Amino acid sequence: MRAAWITRDLLRATPLLLTVLLLIWTLTTTPFTSFGNRWAVYPALAILPLTLVSHIALIVARRPRLPFLLYALVHMPIQVYVWQLCLILISKDWL
Repeated sequence: MRAAWITRDLLRATPLLLTVLLLIWTLTTTPFTSFGNRWAVYPALAILPLTLVSHIALIVARRPRLPFLLYALVHMPIQVYVWQLCLILISKDWL
């Protein structure tokens, strides 16, 4: 029973955990990147689609759907903003 609660809470927190992972990746790679380095950008590029897929999975899999829809509507604009800033910091380029 405890494993079900952990899995449920982890699934619910996945979009936020992806955002935290992006921030940690940015903070750890930024000092070591230079203009145009792509090795650090590619993992960061994958975060936005993964966040979107996790929100869609939450909306489809959970009931009632309205709280998860509101969660996505609030989190995704923030995620896009943070994602763009992180890409700029990593690549040292203004997209």
